[in-house]
Amino acid sequence: MRHLAIILLLAPAPMVEALEWQETTLVRAARSADERVEASYSFSNNTTNTVRILSVSTSCGCTVGKPQKQEYGPGEKGSLLVSHDPEGRTGTRAYRITVNTDESGRNADELTLQVSVARQIEAGVRVAVWEAGEPRTAKTIPFKVDPSSPVSVLGAEPERDIINVEVIEGPSPTEKLLKITPKDSAMPGQTRVRLITEPALYDSLGGLFFAVLR
Repeated sequence: MRHLAIILLLAPAPMVEALEWQETTLVRAARSADERVEASYSFSNNTTNTVRILSVSTSCGCTVGKPQKQEYGPGEKGSLLVSHDPEGRTGTRAYRITVNTDESGRNADELTLQVSVARQIEAGVRVAVWEAGEPRTAKTIPFKVDPSSPVSVLGAEPERDIINVEVIEGPSPTEKLLKITPKDSAMPGQTRVRLITEPALYDSLGGLFFAVLR
């Protein structure tokens, strides 16, 4: 028993994390792709030593992290301010923030910022297909325009002259239909169709559709 007690006394105490983060993942939303996103990660210094933040790096140049200050005393609280510029991106993306401190023997702290930017044009299906032998009658593809976006859809234009296209109103003010009609003389092939909008879309792929004649 005496030997066991000595071993227990000599066993190292578990390492306490220097910075305890209130949340390591934050989720933010933007109404448009030019709206800057801000987030604040709160933390506290759980040790009996002063902790210094040496650096903050991110997985993308569009995201910048900056602590309120560099040094935090025992028990002191602070926050890391993160600013993100969507740079025209839409949809949901995650960005990594890495925080390095002067605490030896520990890996850097990893934080995550998840950003959702509303798509100006939403569509569940983006392709209309006519199989071989199928009547070349008109087909429609429904899509929605984000009501918070200033975009107006003026029409649509195919890249190849094998179809006629038209944008018609849907059942609600935000819903529209892309009507595609193959030309009688069109041979089998495919073409892209782009919506014509004012102003131009942040994400050009959001206004892209396809027609396939087999």
